[in-house]
Amino acid sequence: MPTLRLFASAREAAGTARAEIEATTVAELLDKARGQFGERFGRVLDTSRVWVNGQPAEMGTVITGHDIVAVLPPVSGGSSPAEAAARAAPAPAAPSPETPGPATATGPAAPTGPPPESSAPAGAPAPTAAPAPPAATRPGLRPLGGARRPGSHPASGTGDGSERPARRLRLVPPPPPDDPSDTASPDHTPAPPPAPSSSVGGSMGRLALAPVPEPFPPPAAPPIPTPVGQQAAAAAPETAPETAPVPESKPVAPLAVVHQSTRPHGRLGVAWAMVTAGALFAGPGWLSVWLAVIAFVAASQTAIVWRKRGERPLPAFAAATAAALPLTAATGLDHMNMVVAGAIVLTLIARVAAPTKAPGRDVGITLMIGLSIGMAAAAPVLLRSINIPAALYLLACAAIYDAGAYLVGTGASSAWEGPAAGVVALLPLSMAAAVVLVPPFHGGAPLLLGLIAAVLAPFGPVAGSALLGDRTAYAPALRRLDSLLIMGPIWAWCAAALLL
Repeated sequence: MPTLRLFASAREAAGTARAEIEATTVAELLDKARGQFGERFGRVLDTSRVWVNGQPAEMGTVITGHDIVAVLPPVSGGSSPAEAAARAAPAPAAPSPETPGPATATGPAAPTGPPPESSAPAGAPAPTAAPAPPAATRPGLRPLGGARRPGSHPASGTGDGSERPARRLRLVPPPPPDDPSDTASPDHTPAPPPAPSSSVGGSMGRLALAPVPEPFPPPAAPPIPTPVGQQAAAAAPETAPETAPVPESKPVAPLAVVHQSTRPHGRLGVAWAMVTAGALFAGPGWLSVWLAVIAFVAASQTAIVWRKRGERPLPAFAAATAAALPLTAATGLDHMNMVVAGAIVLTLIARVAAPTKAPGRDVGITLMIGLSIGMAAAAPVLLRSINIPAALYLLACAAIYDAGAYLVGTGASSAWEGPAAGVVALLPLSMAAAVVLVPPFHGGAPLLLGLIAAVLAPFGPVAGSALLGDRTAYAPALRRLDSLLIMGPIWAWCAAALLL
């Protein structure tokens, strides 16, 4: 439930610094607090400001269970409007000696009426104010300014034997009203003018500064610590400027690809698709060489990105492994297995020959880069040796998905609008393949392969970002193959199972 924080006189009137009150608006919370803490708290509340979570609030402001409502009374030494109105009203009758008056915020109330000093005979000089009793004998009134009690320090004077007058706080009654009949004491002796004072006690009494003989000069007043809440309230302006709320940007997934609009990107994509299709129809050897070149460049760029961050992978071994897998895929799986085993052994030997602080991590990053990119490039080559339409279908799924994701994802407000558009673009391709590619496929095999592509293709760019370790890293050759990182090997295995 909302928390009510009270400061200064509001805290003293309520008897607590904080309270938890169930309410939905500021007005409802303050009404419940007024009924809970009494009339005195209500009077303080009338002259206070109300802030919610560090900002000025209105009575109709809606609050929730985690909001903090702060009541900030006036902190200056001047009078508030309510206190000024109270002093302008006639003073109440003086209470009897047996019945003590109500206590003020700084001590017990003084009886109203003319000051005792004004009862001297006519013509006699006004007597000086009597020294105030020590603070220990005056319950409820604390001396301000850090003045020591008489006798707690050796007497000191001004140097010429005379005592230096000091100023102390005394509790004196408020000034009499403006009625001419009440401006004189009972023996018609004009009362001395009241000393300058601050309106601390309201209409019942005030703290006045009166010259009182002091046997020693008062020390400098120590600084009074101010609570953090009051410091924040005093430092805040009276009226905070209203600014329009800034819309929060939606967080982007840490591995999601954010497409950037670059001028030659579309033409490069079309050129990539045309060259790859030409190599596919030219033969498995041409396709394997073309994809081996792309895999070599992609692995080199990825390893360099890691080295720029202080890692120590082996770019040459990663690039050689990535290029060797599509080259050997044209001759069969046995040669690919030999490449994988040889890459592991040679990478270990190379790192042992030149050890680093984390050799195992370096070997793992090198093999991860080389094997992942190499398998993605080898998948179309494996299908080309089995069936040309199957390899063409795989490359078409990758190209159509990339085109849809780029065209819609560039400048989109969400990182997932592009992948969703790429998946939608695969639907007409799958339906066309179900008509054209039967045979070599049978029944609903093309639709099943289209579904596999729609599920796995969106994970390829995310896997590419994980392979780079940073989704904003520059590796354009890898981005040409990233749709095949997850989809390529799995799709090729499923297609081969459906064809054989």
